Amino acid sequence: TKVSADFVYLPFSTIPNTDVKVTKDDVAAYIKNHENEFQTEAARNLKFVKFSFQASTEDEEEIKLELASLVDGEEGFKKAEDAYLFVDEIGTDLPVVD
Repeated sequence: TKVSADFVYLPFSTIPNTDVKVTKDDVAAYIKNHENEFQTEAARNLKFVKFSFQASTEDEEEIKLELASLVDGEEGFKKAEDAYLFVDEIGTDLPVVD
């Protein structure tokens, strides 16, 4: 059996984008008409655990005492002559902003 055929190769890159008009409606219609091609199986099952961190009453009291000491203590903030120097001496993770 013999077959004879002629064909033409036309790469997509030779067609200017300005010659092809595809609207959002065209895309939506294509997807609707080819729904089976866009089906996917579930790829993951997600399980998670939530850990709530809440200070105990004892922790809260300790924090309050530390803060009170920082403000009212012997070398506390209330007695500081220079707030910037005080914060610099005790250390901070955040810059002091006026």
